[in-house]
Amino acid sequence: MVEWRGVRLCISMIWVPLIFCSLVGFAQCSEWRLARNLDRVLKSSGLRRAFVGVMVEDLKTGRVLYSRNEDFLFIPASNEKLLTTTASLHWFGPDFTYCTQVYATGTVSTDSALDGNLVVVGSGDPTFSETFGINPDSVFSSWAESLKIRGVYRIAGSVVTDESLFDRERLGYGWDWHYLSYWYAAEVSALSYNDNSVQIDVLPGDSVGATASVLLSPRTSYAKLTGTVLTSSPGTGASVDIWRTPSTNEICISGSLAVDQEMKSFRVSVSDPALFYAHRFTEILKENSIEVDGEPFVCDSTPVSATLLFSHYSPELESTIGVTNKGSENLSAEMLFKTMGAQAYGEGTFENGARAVKSYLATIGIDTSRCISVDGSGLSRRNLVSPRALVKLLHANFTGGALTNSLPVSGSAGTLESRMEREPLAGRVYAKTGTLDQTSALSGYVMALSGRPVAFALMTNHFVEEIGMIKSLEDEVCRALVHYSPRSFGPKGGRHRGKVR
Repeated sequence: MVEWRGVRLCISMIWVPLIFCSLVGFAQCSEWRLARNLDRVLKSSGLRRAFVGVMVEDLKTGRVLYSRNEDFLFIPASNEKLLTTTASLHWFGPDFTYCTQVYATGTVSTDSALDGNLVVVGSGDPTFSETFGINPDSVFSSWAESLKIRGVYRIAGSVVTDESLFDRERLGYGWDWHYLSYWYAAEVSALSYNDNSVQIDVLPGDSVGATASVLLSPRTSYAKLTGTVLTSSPGTGASVDIWRTPSTNEICISGSLAVDQEMKSFRVSVSDPALFYAHRFTEILKENSIEVDGEPFVCDSTPVSATLLFSHYSPELESTIGVTNKGSENLSAEMLFKTMGAQAYGEGTFENGARAVKSYLATIGIDTSRCISVDGSGLSRRNLVSPRALVKLLHANFTGGALTNSLPVSGSAGTLESRMEREPLAGRVYAKTGTLDQTSALSGYVMALSGRPVAFALMTNHFVEEIGMIKSLEDEVCRALVHYSPRSFGPKGGRHRGKVR
């Protein structure tokens, strides 16, 4: 990974690099040749029928090096997370931590029973999962031990969750229905356990025709599995379908798995995440020898007379957005989005999250009439943003390092780990990926070989080619940017505008 610092180059003869650029397509090249290289990549047959927007800026000078359709609005896919995570840094600061609190509504009797409920009050913390390095069942077990230290071995009431910081609109506007069974479209709540999802592992049987083993993790009664997967002949691969019935936790599984296949894993969303949280906490209490008399439920408020027992703190926000951006974690982006809405306007709603993001964008000079945000993750196709707005946001957040450090890195981290793995691209591209059907985006920073930092936004909508081809063209754009040098050797200095289409 390269360091973000300038490199001063001394050149004695102007014609030497000019000839070198001419002989080698992506040799270190000046602004005008960079524009020619980008034009060549963007004229690829794979993009001729697509709608493409690009903007490139030299971060040292603020000079726009290349632009094409930079003021048009594009569906950003997960590039929307750039808006969400930078806005959250603005509203909360990099050191912010979430605090989830556990209360008791009664007193402890002489027979070691809590004569009331245990109430967990959600703060919007998205980090209560292995994704963020936290084992939530271990946290629940530690709470159980804390209760026993206080002499509590029985809850006469129930485990209750208070998710009132957020409203109960749990799905984003414009999310496709066929997404909703899967972890990347998990329901949004002020309380999150295990990314509001379960994992299903499928292993083939010992012989053809045998029933495959289907395992649920965590082992909870909250989700119900139905259906069968059969073991098929060697070489037939995997054909497993999983579907969660909407508004229920009945998960239907069917299909086949070849006898020579390895285990296949699937992550499935759950309905009513706050109830899932209460249900699983109840199960862990019972596993730790604490009886719970009542059934778990969700409440709208916590009594003012309740007694605070203990608190759980999340990692700092800078770490949280690192996981969110590198892994493109949709649920955490949505929870950040609603947390901002609650902080700024009193209630965690999608609408208030959008208002909070727009308020931040206005402070860095972005024309908010040219941006539409309806969710925090980019899963909705109703989000719209321009390449110019993204580059302006990248420019505003370049210093300080919080955004840069949160981004995937070419060849080494996050969703770019297996892209641009070879020199000179490896470790020089820090950028957020984005993918939906017929939509791809890549926006971030490139450290050129010359030492010059460049901000760029590349957005492609309405293509019919395979997504792998579009991603390869994005990589070629980054290759051109890596070879950018600020020296102006061309016949025309100044900004190059690509053909508008």
